[in-house]
Amino acid sequence: RFLLVGWMGEQETKAQQHLYQLGLLSLALNRTLVLPTVKRSRFGTCYNHPFSLYYAEDTLARFGIPYITSDDFWAWTDRQRSAPSAQVISLNRGRLQPPDENGLTPERMCLSERSLDFGEFASKAFSSPSNDGKSAEVREQFGINVVQTLLEQERTPDTDGDVRTPAVLVTDVHLRYPFLSPSLVTRLSPFDFPSPSEYGYMDYAEHWRTLGETIASSLSPFVAVHWRTETLPVETLRPCGDALVASLEAIKREHPEIKTVYLATDYPLEVVRSSGAGSRGEEKATAHSGTMTKTLTPAHHAAMRAFLGKIEGSAFRVTTFLEEQARVTLPDELRKAVGAGGLQDLDGAIVGIVDKIVLMQAEIFYAGLPVSESDHGCAKLSQFTTQVVNARHDLVAEDSSRLWNKVGHFAL
Repeated sequence: RFLLVGWMGEQETKAQQHLYQLGLLSLALNRTLVLPTVKRSRFGTCYNHPFSLYYAEDTLARFGIPYITSDDFWAWTDRQRSAPSAQVISLNRGRLQPPDENGLTPERMCLSERSLDFGEFASKAFSSPSNDGKSAEVREQFGINVVQTLLEQERTPDTDGDVRTPAVLVTDVHLRYPFLSPSLVTRLSPFDFPSPSEYGYMDYAEHWRTLGETIASSLSPFVAVHWRTETLPVETLRPCGDALVASLEAIKREHPEIKTVYLATDYPLEVVRSSGAGSRGEEKATAHSGTMTKTLTPAHHAAMRAFLGKIEGSAFRVTTFLEEQARVTLPDELRKAVGAGGLQDLDGAIVGIVDKIVLMQAEIFYAGLPVSESDHGCAKLSQFTTQVVNARHDLVAEDSSRLWNKVGHFAL
């Protein structure tokens, strides 16, 4: 029996945590997790890239979670004499609505042509209260409800006295916070399994780790910056940019050997670097965050153009992944997969993945102080940054001389 990820609302960094949560759910229900297919930071059944494009395929084994690849799962369904039974399970946040209104249909999860039978089991929907972010107890109670309800379904006989259970649970996830823990699923489940490990960020595929480390080595020593500008009031972009330039100038005075700034940001810097003010390129700009593209304005472009002018007028060379990928030689298997375009054309999420690895390896790392932590903040609170900082903490613990700081912040 399997648990299949049909749709997941969060993007790559947060989606890792939700996938781990579904892995715990699969353990509690004695099911095998199907590794999702991926595309542009999204997980689900509508995408065409294998999980192994982003991550080490055995990364779930690190947590003690049984899994099967998507290709192997669909091969299994095709071998069955009849389509395996399936049921949609929607996990939502906020007001509970009828399942058909509160979740995605199989058709919207690109499953109408797949060998699965949704006719026997009606969809189920669960809703976590909207205040779940403030209370671990509320989130745990939601988790208890989900696990106990699904376990009860698998023990309840039908009118003929037979206990029937769907072969495949297809999850539609629209949550923000974790709702299960290793101790909770071990306590709730009637099944025996080794206690799963606590959550940690997943291991990226070896080819991206090698690429990121190669770029970092070629730039060393360098300072790396992550600036998450999404939802930042546009009028604060210029003064925050000035604060970042001031921080970099202070770094230069202390470490004159540093000549390069590697900049990772959700704003599309390549647009203002390659086109003039008010150009058609700016009008059609696509941000490095899908949700930010809709909010870009001429004021954003003007502020970032001014910031780049100041930083490039200093003693630093400013670079990004899109520039550095052209300077390194890709392994043959990656070169064939990429083709004539860049890695961002293969899958835009790769830019963010390699960015993280480069930022983890930089001698000095800076990020915008989150606005949620201070009125003087210059960035949106970001799990991306948290993942980088956690990795740098581990690297410093291994070798205190390897990095020159864990994280510094720029602010108004």
